[in-house]
Amino acid sequence: MAETSVGVAFNNLGLAWAGGALTGAAIAYWKKSYIYLLLGPLGAYVAGAPAFDIYQPWQMFLVALGAPFACYVVYEFSQRRGWDEHKLTPLFLGAGTYGLLMVGLIKWGEPQGGYFGVTEGEFAFQNAEVNLFWQALGLVVAIGLGVVTAAVMAFILERTIGLRLSEEEQVAGIDGPVWGLDPDLAMYTGGNGAPSTPAPPSGAPAPVPAAPSDS
Repeated sequence: MAETSVGVAFNNLGLAWAGGALTGAAIAYWKKSYIYLLLGPLGAYVAGAPAFDIYQPWQMFLVALGAPFACYVVYEFSQRRGWDEHKLTPLFLGAGTYGLLMVGLIKWGEPQGGYFGVTEGEFAFQNAEVNLFWQALGLVVAIGLGVVTAAVMAFILERTIGLRLSEEEQVAGIDGPVWGLDPDLAMYTGGNGAPSTPAPPSGAPAPVPAAPSDS
């Protein structure tokens, strides 16, 4: 199957993981951050997915080598701005954008679309072709629909079940009032949620209060 569409896709899948792992490991060593060991191969997989069936193996490997850098740019940007989500944003906004645009650049003019056996008309086999403009347009549409959908959902949820806790609720915790749970560290915290005494290491006995001094 090595020369069929399925075989090519499997070959390119393996090369995507390999190239992403190499660059991801290099960035992880450079930044002293293990997260790039994960983002590297996953980002290369996301970047290669739009063209697993049409990339030549060497093309897939080169695209995979560059994908972790796209993850790196978005991840560092989101970290500096205090975003809560540090995994999916670099993968899909970073590597996904990179991958979609690279298809348009590398495989510009590649025949696509249509149906087997149809030789003319709008649905003729391979009547369309890959190009950068359509890749960029698809990217804008996909991101735009995602942003609009998220904004609508956030608006509805914020005004129904709520999306944020008050500062007092965050300090006190919601395990008890919401879930009826007794936090494991309750005995080590004061009324304001701040630790009153350090928690002992796992398996160690609880600290014994010091005896009052005679002085």
